[in-house]
Amino acid sequence: MSVLARTPGLQILPFDSAAGSDVALCEVPQTDGTTRRYTLPRPLLPLLERFDGVSDTDEVIRAHAASAPDGLAEPALRRLVEEVLEPRGFLAPPGAGEAGRAPFPKGPSYLTFRVPLLAPERVYPVARLLAPLFRTGVLAVMLPAIAAAHLAFYFWIAPRHALGIENLHGSAPFAVAAVVFTSAFFHEFGHAAAAAAYGCRRTAIGWGMYLHMMVFYTDLSEAWRLPRKARAVIDLGGIYFQSFALLAMLGWYAFTGSATPLYAFIFTDLAIFGALNPFLRLDGYWLVSDLMGIANLRAESVRVLGSAVNYVRGRPSPPSAGPKLSLGAQAALAVYAVVSTVFLAYICQLLVRRFVVGLVDSYPQVLAAFWGELTDGTPGFRDIGNAGLEVVWRGLMLVAVGLLLKRWAMSLWASRPAVRLRQGAVAWWTRARGAAAAPQI
Repeated sequence: MSVLARTPGLQILPFDSAAGSDVALCEVPQTDGTTRRYTLPRPLLPLLERFDGVSDTDEVIRAHAASAPDGLAEPALRRLVEEVLEPRGFLAPPGAGEAGRAPFPKGPSYLTFRVPLLAPERVYPVARLLAPLFRTGVLAVMLPAIAAAHLAFYFWIAPRHALGIENLHGSAPFAVAAVVFTSAFFHEFGHAAAAAAYGCRRTAIGWGMYLHMMVFYTDLSEAWRLPRKARAVIDLGGIYFQSFALLAMLGWYAFTGSATPLYAFIFTDLAIFGALNPFLRLDGYWLVSDLMGIANLRAESVRVLGSAVNYVRGRPSPPSAGPKLSLGAQAALAVYAVVSTVFLAYICQLLVRRFVVGLVDSYPQVLAAFWGELTDGTPGFRDIGNAGLEVVWRGLMLVAVGLLLKRWAMSLWASRPAVRLRQGAVAWWTRARGAAAAPQI
């Protein structure tokens, strides 16, 4: 193996987690001047210090394994170095400089694709102006007002109107979609403003695709420095700001009597409710993660569930680099792992059945309809435009779903069971060829 050294500029900071002081926050500088943040169990920090840029990596691993016999064995340490510490920039060849390595794309890695919209230099000045909305006195006024608006809408206003989807006609659906879209963008400034209220300055806003959903996102990695309570406030900041849009919609209705803001109120509320889902990587997921004090909630829950399964089967679990959690936290994580796995399996089959199959089956008819409008003896530009938009948005959805399926396939191919299966197949084929080539005596 090569000679490696701890990356210059790597910072080790305290992290507020369920494991107490057993976990550290590591800030790794990148080539573009930004910082990526990871959590690492503190018992592994001495391993980082052993990489002095002189000793061979194998020597470092052997020395560390000998000094900590109750920790990870040499093969696990080697995988940790090769698959985590070096690729993520904790370690770099001597002389690599302050920047270390930057192999990962910008933005949250769980997005199929991402488009940066606003850099921190544009977001922070606005977020700083909005940060006073998180002061205690303002919250004491706004939160009851938001609750009263919901009570008024669902118990007084909505029952007086026929708000069925079949009653949306003409340009009204586009107006409703525009309002909901705008409120979703304002949602991101809620996260940014809450982060600014706690001193964070490097928040950026972008747009991308998560599973089958087009979403805005806010880079809040700087917030990992904060206590859990502050991170939870930031998680809820987006919903808090989006609720301001609900108040504006009721004001619109009060002045105009139009039903459009009422439909927008309903769809915005559905978006807020969906964002609170704790099983998808939306606001609810990060809220549960921060309240529980577990940085990588899904991965850690799967690890704990695997350990529980090994315990039931009477098998020892391999040594883990994960944080040491209380029995209550481990039980909660195991339940979360089971429920979230079932939920994600349901989402996946729904995505394939509703989107992939439906889009593939219907796309030829959509193309034929568009061609029919183009070749019609008396073409109407409005009909051609509508048919063309149908072709474009369905085509974009097919491309996005294709990228998502490709990503899933690559993740499955790179997973540890798949790697073991390939290695076993190669070993079997090598033995089979060796036996076939052996001379007969």
